[in-house]
Amino acid sequence: MTSARTAKRLIGLVVIAVLLAGTIAGVRRLGEVWRTTLTGSTPADVFTPTDLVPVNGSEDPTWRTDGMLGRPLDPATRAAIGTAWVESWIRLDAAMRTTDTADLRTSWSGSALDQVTGMVDDVPSGMSVTGHDLEVVVFSADGSIAEVVAHDLRVRRWHTVDGQRHEIASVERWRAVMRLLDGRWRVDVIRRDAVTP
Repeated sequence: MTSARTAKRLIGLVVIAVLLAGTIAGVRRLGEVWRTTLTGSTPADVFTPTDLVPVNGSEDPTWRTDGMLGRPLDPATRAAIGTAWVESWIRLDAAMRTTDTADLRTSWSGSALDQVTGMVDDVPSGMSVTGHDLEVVVFSADGSIAEVVAHDLRVRRWHTVDGQRHEIASVERWRAVMRLLDGRWRVDVIRRDAVTP
């Protein structure tokens, strides 16, 4: 009988010790959460938007008069399409400079994403695009697809061969289909129509 009482007391002490350790760990964790809450970032710090740095000197686009659109293009949508267009070229230049294509998905999709991903080599290169003179020729009835023609883009490409930097400048016309995906305009299909060295 004595050994049964001793065993019960020993089990009781182990249970009390485990409960005490769990309580101490829980209080410690609550203290850490409270400290983190009081010393963390303010919502203003966390949600401050950052601008994409225009590494290649791109500017805001100019717009030509729209074609015969089935639906009028409102100013906010026009601004969003223009910003997405300019940022897509900035992201392509950044990918070419760093040889990292992960960020291209932010501005490119579909066959255009495949096309520009193929332009990124293992050797750093670059592409600056200026003179964004845009025209919307098609705008879908649901407002999710736009065909844009970029007239007279001034493009400067560079690459390095054997330590020598080579540059090529041209004036080009591009045609693109842009799609609104996940609340963001992306270049989905793109084709170069003309090049003048």
